[in-house]
Amino acid sequence: MKIAGKQITTRQLTVIGLMAALCLVSNYFSIPIPIGIDSSRIHLGNVFCIFSAFLLGPVGGGLAAGIGAFFYDIFTGYGAECIITFINKFLMAFVAGWLHQLLTRKENLSQASLIVRRVIAAAAGCVTYVVLYMTKSYITLYLQSNIGEAVDRSAAIWATVLGKGYTSLVNGLIAVVVANLIYSTIAGALKKQHLSL
Repeated sequence: MKIAGKQITTRQLTVIGLMAALCLVSNYFSIPIPIGIDSSRIHLGNVFCIFSAFLLGPVGGGLAAGIGAFFYDIFTGYGAECIITFINKFLMAFVAGWLHQLLTRKENLSQASLIVRRVIAAAAGCVTYVVLYMTKSYITLYLQSNIGEAVDRSAAIWATVLGKGYTSLVNGLIAVVVANLIYSTIAGALKKQHLSL
C-alpha cells in the first residue's frame, strides 16, 4: 500500500492504527469547561495528533489524528460533526508533519535546534486547528442559535467562540510541550524499528 507516494509496510500501517487509537483514547482525558452558550474542554487528544504528525509525517499523521478524532465524535454523540472533525484534525497534523519534515530535513542539527523546529511545527499545526475550530464553532452556533435579538445573538456567539478559542489555545500549548517531550524520548527507538514514515 502507498501513502503520499511512499510504499508503507504492514508494521507502519499498524502504527497508524495504533496512533489513531491513542488519539481517540486520549480525548477521554478531559476537563469540561462551560463557555457562554456552549461548552468546551481541556483534553490530551491534540498531544497524540501532533505526536502522530512527528512520527508518521503529514499524511500518516493526518490520518491517525483524523480517524481517532472521527471515532471520538461518533462514540460521544457528536456524529453529525465527525466529518468536519476528521478534516480539522487531519489538517492540524498535516501542517505539523509537513513543517516538521521541512524544518528537520538538514543533517547534523543540534538537539536544541531540533526541539525549536519541532515547537514551530507543532505550534503551526495547533494554530491551524484553532482557526478551523473557531470557524466551525461560529457557523454551528449561528445556525443553531435562537437567542433574542440579532445583536444579542451575535454578541453571545462571539463570546462563546472566543472562549472556545482560548480553550483550544491551552490544548495547543499542552500538545506542543507534551508531544515534544514524548517524541524526544522515544522517537529514536521507533525509527530504528522502521515505524516512522
